[in-house]
Amino acid sequence: DAAGMTADPAARTDLGGEIRLKGSAVTLDTNVVLPSGRLVLAADGDVQLGDKARIDLAGRALTFFDVTKYSWGGSLELESSAGSIVQATGSIIDVSARNNDAGLIKAFTPRGTARFNGTLRGEASGGDAGSFALTANSIGDFTDLNARLNASGFFSERSITTKSGDLVVGDGVRARIVSIAADGGNLIVNGRIDASGERVGTIR
Repeated sequence: DAAGMTADPAARTDLGGEIRLKGSAVTLDTNVVLPSGRLVLAADGDVQLGDKARIDLAGRALTFFDVTKYSWGGSLELESSAGSIVQATGSIIDVSARNNDAGLIKAFTPRGTARFNGTLRGEASGGDAGSFALTANSIGDFTDLNARLNASGFFSERSITTKSGDLVVGDGVRARIVSIAADGGNLIVNGRIDASGERVGTIR
């Protein structure tokens, strides 16, 4: 849509489905219930999640006669080729899972700023925790973002790349796989990066 795209009605699909929204700009301010599914929001300009956005990609308990199985967490992909990615304070992104692996949040905005101000959920019980991958020209507040990722259980993989300016990393970066890059400036590590756990971790 040359004029941009705004999602108004709630979107719902079955387990493991996929929804793609693409426009010159994308604003989502409603419920998207996509259990264990994949949601892609792509735009030339800004990608915005409003205060009423509730993106539910979490795993579900599935009952087959007398047996209960649990599905995995889904994936959210946000892409802005020339704008910014902004999550409003009231919005929720949920890729968590029970008794299975949690999902992924992936954001790509090489010419803009990424700001995750709302609630993130990437916890897992009985499986791998959530993963978070971000490539941005700049990050609004790395310390705040990292604290949100810690509080919401994104401990499987944490990948952060900035395209301009210095990136200062303090205490509290924790994931089994950690990758941090400052492509257009200095990377300054002033604290501890923790990749310890039951399985061997990596720090790059």
